[in-house]
Amino acid sequence: SWNDLDFILKDWEGGVMLKGMQSVRDAEKAVEVLMKDGGEGLSSIIMVRLYIHLRSNKKNLHVLFDSGIKMGSDIVKAVMLGADAVLIGRPYVYASILGGQAGVEQVIKHFLADLEITMGLSGWNSLD
Repeated sequence: SWNDLDFILKDWEGGVMLKGMQSVRDAEKAVEVLMKDGGEGLSSIIMVRLYIHLRSNKKNLHVLFDSGIKMGSDIVKAVMLGADAVLIGRPYVYASILGGQAGVEQVIKHFLADLEITMGLSGWNSLD
């Protein structure tokens, strides 16, 4: 619960990662709790499961998108909506099971190729 997080933050000086945000309200509450009292020295990561337009001017808050990434256009959408990073979980895990390192390398090549095509068709040469 949010009360548990308050308890942890009182005694923990390291970074915090929150996973499982299910709504914009969840993400806003996470920002509120993590940045309470200025959030000084707190390097925090919020992993967002929905396309959430969430941008903070706090230097220590990062938004990672981690759900449903299946192609390059998903990466572009997540970045456009404010994600600092995009994680691909299942595709490379499945590739690892089926093809080991070669399978993972192939999945990454496919993602990068699709990302490059999507960016090119959009007139971009960088995600920056």
